[in-house]
Amino acid sequence: MQEEEVRKQKEVYLRKSEVIKRAARSLETAQSIRQLVVCLGSAAKIDELNTDLLARFKGMLEWCTEYANSLDPTHRLPGLVEEFSNPPVVWRGHMNRE
Repeated sequence: MQEEEVRKQKEVYLRKSEVIKRAARSLETAQSIRQLVVCLGSAAKIDELNTDLLARFKGMLEWCTEYANSLDPTHRLPGLVEEFSNPPVVWRGHMNRE
């Protein structure tokens, strides 16, 4: 029985660590995209863009910002907490039978 409990604790630990590692990678990607937006937005070559390209460029920067926000775990905190706190659906069903 003790071995089973140790195994379950290890599974929970590994699942939670995967949730956190994915969140950290998402945050890193979001921050890199935001840094790209800042660099592109301050590029010296912007003044070489015609009106059409400038409008599309601004649209690209807006899209990149929205995309970074969608990846950023701080923008989806309730979902991250739920994912971290709750066992997978399969486990819930198994736990309810015990």
